[in-house]
Amino acid sequence: MHTAAFATPVFGAGDKFMAALSLSGPASRLSAAQSSSALDRAQLDAAADLSRRLGASTGLCSRFYGV
Repeated sequence: MHTAAFATPVFGAGDKFMAALSLSGPASRLSAAQSSSALDRAQLDAAADLSRRLGASTGLCSRFYGV
């Protein structure tokens, strides 16, 4: 009840799903960050970087993560 989490998919070679990058913590902190969008861009950028390193195409990363 007091914890929250969100996840972003990570892709690899052939644009196949490989894993999920997740962030979890106290609900009060994540709720405040969500309302201000403080973590959205950081999470998407990290997932995009990891996906590129694992071989995902630039086109997929651009469409999916907006980078």
